[in-house]
Amino acid sequence: MFQTIFVYSLLIIIMMYFSYIGRAKGQWKYMVYAIIAYTIVFGIRYGVGKDYINYLQNFEAYATSETHWGMSQSFELGFHFLTQTIAAINLHPTIYFSVIAFMQLFLTLLPFKKETELYPYIIFTFMVGCTWLSYANIVRQTIALSIGIFAIKFIVEKKVWHFYITAFIALTMHLSAVLLFLFYPLFNYRKEWFRNIKFQLLLLVIGLFLMKINIIMSLAQNFESLILITGYEEYLSDDQAQNLDRDVDFGFGFIVMLCINTLLILFSNKVKDYFQSKYLNIVYNLFAIGVPLKYILVSSITFSRLNCFFINMTFIVAAYTLRYAHKNNRLLFFALCALYLLTLAAIIFKAEGNTALYIFYWQDDLYYLKS
Repeated sequence: MFQTIFVYSLLIIIMMYFSYIGRAKGQWKYMVYAIIAYTIVFGIRYGVGKDYINYLQNFEAYATSETHWGMSQSFELGFHFLTQTIAAINLHPTIYFSVIAFMQLFLTLLPFKKETELYPYIIFTFMVGCTWLSYANIVRQTIALSIGIFAIKFIVEKKVWHFYITAFIALTMHLSAVLLFLFYPLFNYRKEWFRNIKFQLLLLVIGLFLMKINIIMSLAQNFESLILITGYEEYLSDDQAQNLDRDVDFGFGFIVMLCINTLLILFSNKVKDYFQSKYLNIVYNLFAIGVPLKYILVSSITFSRLNCFFINMTFIVAAYTLRYAHKNNRLLFFALCALYLLTLAAIIFKAEGNTALYIFYWQDDLYYLKS
């Protein structure tokens, strides 16, 4: 546990340091340095992320078999090409995971290259808010997500073909990226869909109510075809069936995240008015959809992953909110900082059960902790 706390704490300090230097000097290269630090740590990890072992086994199968019969699952064309290329030149698995980590974070942060004032805040919400754990857990889909986050800027710039070409690239990483093709017509028509705070809070309450009655159980079979389209049919297999009926954890972490979401909603109009950012408006739309869905779908791993392109916008909305609060509402700023630090503490405290426990790739004697 000490190693886990030390590695994540040191990484956060290093990334925050580079982000502050980048903001002070107005230079993107310091954010790239922060991304490289992240890349190294998540490249040399072992077992951080639920699917890590599976991806490692698949990579080794690519490296040792020309026909790839050793693979435990099939990959979309783009991810297949990425994996095959790295395996073909006999690179170590740590390089493979480093490339993936770099792609994920670089594409996620690239849209904010010119928003230098946002640098420390978005690093803080991504790292302290433990968005990195989602990136480590659902590898292919978060590559598609990061491409989608980058593609949103083409909606703002009204570059329709740039957007669809980028969305298609995301689709080659994970089939769930088909959702991106709906974004351009929806948000090009109207950038801001959620302005009414009371309506958003009502949706949140409805989401909590539907979570309580576990409505997703009765809907699971009716949406089987949708699951097949988005590439999560493996979670419907018999060995994963228990995931649809697991108890919802109403623990400390759940309450903290609910408080964060509520604060982001309550101050959303002030934040959007402060920045006057079309990009933020679109991202907030996705967040506003993702929040009630987060609670409605919480009892199902399968359906929760379909919410990836929505709820994972939280850290971006929170970064803008922190920047606004730092300038205009110190109480909100310190409240959000405290809640995010509590989120990190909750994740680290449960590291042995949520796959966040950090082990270096070369620590073979500790592999049993990830079995």
